[in-house]
Amino acid sequence: MTPPTARRRLWARAWPWLAVAGWFAGLIALGYFGQREGWSPGRTVAAALAWTAVPAVLFRTAVRNMFGPVFVYEIVRLGRRRSTTFWRLLYVLGVMAVLALMYFSWLEDVRYSSRGGTINPVKLAEFATEFFYVFQGLQYLFVVVLTPAYVAGCIADEKERKTLEFLLATDLTGHEIVFGKLAARVMTLLMYVLAGLPVIAFLQLFGGIDPDLLLAGTAATVGTVLGLSALSIFFSVSLKKPRDAIALTYLAVALYAVASAGLGGLTQGLARATGWGTLAVVGGHTIAWQEFFEVLRDGFDWIASGNVVYAALVYVANSRGTVTAAGINAVLLKFSVFWGVVGVALLAYSVTRLRAIALAQSYGTPQQVRRDRRGRAVGAWRNRPRVGDDAMVWKEVFADGAGRGGCLGTMMTAAIFSMIFVVPVIGVFVLCVQFIPVLHDLFGLYAVPSSFAKDFGLFSEGMNVWARIATGVLSTLAMLGAAVRGAGTVSGERDRDTWISLISTPLTAAEMLRGKFLGVVLGMRRIYTALLLVWATALAFGAVEPVLVVACIVFLAVYVTAFAWLGIFCSITARTTMIATVRAILAAGFFAGGYLIVGQLCCCLPVFLVLDTRMLGSRNAAGESLESIGLVILGCVPSLVMGWLPMHDLNGKRDELLMFQSSTATIGVFAPVVGLVVWAGFAAILAAASHARFAGLSNRGADQPPRFERRP
Repeated sequence: MTPPTARRRLWARAWPWLAVAGWFAGLIALGYFGQREGWSPGRTVAAALAWTAVPAVLFRTAVRNMFGPVFVYEIVRLGRRRSTTFWRLLYVLGVMAVLALMYFSWLEDVRYSSRGGTINPVKLAEFATEFFYVFQGLQYLFVVVLTPAYVAGCIADEKERKTLEFLLATDLTGHEIVFGKLAARVMTLLMYVLAGLPVIAFLQLFGGIDPDLLLAGTAATVGTVLGLSALSIFFSVSLKKPRDAIALTYLAVALYAVASAGLGGLTQGLARATGWGTLAVVGGHTIAWQEFFEVLRDGFDWIASGNVVYAALVYVANSRGTVTAAGINAVLLKFSVFWGVVGVALLAYSVTRLRAIALAQSYGTPQQVRRDRRGRAVGAWRNRPRVGDDAMVWKEVFADGAGRGGCLGTMMTAAIFSMIFVVPVIGVFVLCVQFIPVLHDLFGLYAVPSSFAKDFGLFSEGMNVWARIATGVLSTLAMLGAAVRGAGTVSGERDRDTWISLISTPLTAAEMLRGKFLGVVLGMRRIYTALLLVWATALAFGAVEPVLVVACIVFLAVYVTAFAWLGIFCSITARTTMIATVRAILAAGFFAGGYLIVGQLCCCLPVFLVLDTRMLGSRNAAGESLESIGLVILGCVPSLVMGWLPMHDLNGKRDELLMFQSSTATIGVFAPVVGLVVWAGFAAILAAASHARFAGLSNRGADQPPRFERRP
């Protein structure tokens, strides 16, 4: 039997989780009760808030002890950061700018000046509703982008700076450390949600915004913050480096969004299809394929319910545009159940495994070089060459060049490759099943029917679409991965206390940066291999022009080089790896195409509001110049160019040139080439700036050994 002391200790550890499980079960029961009673979404959200306030009032001491002193320290530290105030102010100004631009554009649409300064109140309500949907979309996108960057590095950053050991040496428990850091960051993120509410409250003067929709949208945004925060803290506890934790969190969110929408849409389509026949007969009961697909659809609906955008679109499609209170409650209930179960499970794992994982990562058994009878290295060291004359290149490429995501990174890599390469497998299977008689004739040396060549041409065009999408997705991952890896090259040396050892070597600044640059670029070997497989498959089926594959390689090399130097520059100028990673991700997102959104809001819309659009659309020199500028700007977006470049045939259909097709004698299809020159220049500027900053940081010239000056 368990001793009384051990039982009390076990109960002391278990009762907080039992209390959390009971509170969550009560919240779900409240949601089901409100749905059965026909409550409005606003009433349901208010009841949920009241239920949330119950523990804070009745169990104040227990709730306060759950977060501990770490929460107070973190919330004060984050609140005093200038960046927190800056981003919050920028967010509010951005929302107000969008409101102003939409308002002036709407005034032009309703022809305010020609009506003598009067507007129909119904039109005002329609404008308020339209802006509300735009605001909710921007707010949701903002929190999805910002949450992993804010939360995913909080524990991993302590590991890399070797300060987590000091926290574990205190009498703080695991839940005080995890919940304290998590709650401080969640509170900071929720301030962004609350900062935009006054703008929406101002729109109530226009009318047309349903309070139920406002409360439901705010609740969905808050739930997304909580769910993504739990996922981020899970990766932060499981991984050792903040750059890996942040990158894998973003990758997991993207994978879930794509997989939930794709599989959910597939099961929705299969459930609507008819004529599948009988699946099986069990105990005299006939099970039809239709019933099986309906059960499969219901299961995937629960899995995809965490993607609130997909769930809302499916609900609107199934209800044929009719939005009811019961439907909104059903979507919110499934969303809350999914993220509640997943969030509690991830938090429980993070709290219980924090100490064990941290100690294993800090003081684990070092990897030993095993040798066979002849003295040759075996195991993980087999494929590593000798150090040679350039030790820095060997260290960065072979010792630190591989991914550090561990089992989680391997699983997500396998999931990405499976999602990409399942398309040609399904296509080949369908083609072979459709042409089994044709294959028989081929092996029998009979003549090939004319329909086979026609259908194979259609299949080849479909494979070209797949090759374009796969090239764009994998190239984007390679560029963002290079930026993230580069963000930890120099700042990681300082965080791991190896910076002094590095600059004590006789290596020059150019040799150090060359090794780190090659480590960043060659660290994307898995993605390069996947791209080569995509291009080889497309070439085998005649889906891509061979010359354009060479062009893809050249474009990708320039893009990856630029993003690698962008990450390295952020790493040199940042104080910690986590700050460098966040800066690199934001900068990479901006230069990879985010500037189109900023330019659309800050430049294009004001220009089109001030100037006459008929003049811009005329066939004059100004119109052609604007068209050329627009094509060049579009040619500077790497993802679009890499998705456009693998064309099926240079002399084929003209719609393959549609993205950069010009109706006048402008730059046309040469816009991506101009964009490539721009990116090459950008990479050269970043490389020169990185060399100059690194030379000053390491106290040596760009090509000279270190100078040690005597200080008074």
